[in-house]
Amino acid sequence: VTALVTAVCDLLPSQLERSRSVAHLLLKLTVPSTQWLPLTLPRLLAFNALSLSEAASATPQDTELSNVLLKRAADLFQSQDANGHKESLLALADALDRSSGKTFAVAMAKALGLPSSVPQLSNGFTTDLYEGAPPSVDVILQRAEASRRFLRSLMGHLPADQAKAVQRRLLEFVALNTREPLANSIGLLPGILPEACEHSWTFCRKTMAAVCRCASGADPDLATSPGAAGAETLAMEALEALVESCPKEEVSILLENFR
Repeated sequence: VTALVTAVCDLLPSQLERSRSVAHLLLKLTVPSTQWLPLTLPRLLAFNALSLSEAASATPQDTELSNVLLKRAADLFQSQDANGHKESLLALADALDRSSGKTFAVAMAKALGLPSSVPQLSNGFTTDLYEGAPPSVDVILQRAEASRRFLRSLMGHLPADQAKAVQRRLLEFVALNTREPLANSIGLLPGILPEACEHSWTFCRKTMAAVCRCASGADPDLATSPGAAGAETLAMEALEALVESCPKEEVSILLENFR
């Protein structure tokens, strides 16, 4: 199935009429929740949207259809657990990496409700089951890396002001939030560093208290969580990214938080 989907995605950019036909079929498709759903439909939606958006002879109707496909992909992402999130975000990142210009990235960000919804990119990292069992550290890290890769690709294609807005929203959420989902959002930080430090170092520094609390295992919300080990690992990766990104004169001040 994966090979067939890849072949279709490779074919669509060169055949606008076929892209239009496939788009209408995808929007009519009602698919039951199956194991292969997150591996196929988000990728087909994203690449079909890209084909319609960037075709040389695309019409305004094609652009509108592309936006509808992206909204369907975003709705599908939001309806899934962390395992589906991972596959959806990898598909969206692959489509972004094939895009040129900034229009497609702007439309994708809008469909996902960014920047306000950026914490949702980390939903379920440490808590959603994997094959019926609590997720291992490796599974948690794979989920986090898929979201980070999507963020890196999106930041690279959005206009600078919109990219900064997404980065700042994440920094503000981590710096100002104190509850358990914070552990998941901390896992996104390496996906916006070091770039975010260039314009928002003050907020980067303010995330340190939360990052250190999770990295040291001192967060009471994580004490009994089956994903505690994974959350601590995510926090250690975020801490490393913060230290590597911060101005040299700030390193000692930053590390004071960890002591």
